[in-house]
Amino acid sequence: MIFETGLFLGKIPYIKSGAGSQNIVFFYGGSAFLMGLAESGLKNYLDVFQEYVPEGYTYYILGYEESPVRQYNLDQIADDFAQIVKEMGGAAAVVGISFGGFVAIRFAARYPEMTERLVLLISACQFSVNGKMKVDHMLDLANNEHFYDLIKEYRLLFRRPSFNWLAKFMIWKDKANILKKLKPSPAIQCSLAEIFSEDVYKNINYLREIRAKTLIIGGTRDQFFGVDEFKITAEKIPRAKLWLFENETHMLPIERKSDVSKIVKEFIAGS
Repeated sequence: MIFETGLFLGKIPYIKSGAGSQNIVFFYGGSAFLMGLAESGLKNYLDVFQEYVPEGYTYYILGYEESPVRQYNLDQIADDFAQIVKEMGGAAAVVGISFGGFVAIRFAARYPEMTERLVLLISACQFSVNGKMKVDHMLDLANNEHFYDLIKEYRLLFRRPSFNWLAKFMIWKDKANILKKLKPSPAIQCSLAEIFSEDVYKNINYLREIRAKTLIIGGTRDQFFGVDEFKITAEKIPRAKLWLFENETHMLPIERKSDVSKIVKEFIAGS
């Protein structure tokens, strides 16, 4: 697969693939704060992203600034991404994945003219109670520099126990290499503290400002977002539809890739 990597605005890492006349932009999840897109191995999974892209689209995956020189909050990230989308041509279909959905909510509310359609994939306006507990635990791991355990918290989220065992083995097998690729400790700690702050819970105030047709997709057993959070998000966005997969977890886009990608592609293409 042919792809391009680089930095937008001299600071935002991206991966680009495809040659269509329309653009789709993926706002990546919180794991991009642990290591850069180039180091994360994400390029090995571009075929997964390709499954979510309708014919005739070029797609971009955006990461996050490694060492921001100012407070790095959701509004600032959304403003940076707006500059990037403007450089691309002025408008795009936006897919916010997990934490990326928080950014996508701010982006769509603040820049309606740039948001052709919005997909919140395994994401809602705020964490569930259980999700908040999990996030607090992850912040403790980061602050105590237990990064190996932090990586496992991010990756061992499959519904199938066998997948979790396999993922755990692969993390253990590649432990030294994974830890070597992590961003510097202060960058990880500061970024996570900012993005998982109380500012996240202001997202609910932005929902009614979203004008784009919106699709929200999640699993009923998601470890970060509960059914109530998915429903509240859908109810408060004026043109939103909700699609819940029974008993699926935060790894829904991978474990049910064929089903979910078909829904996303048809929605973005206007079906």
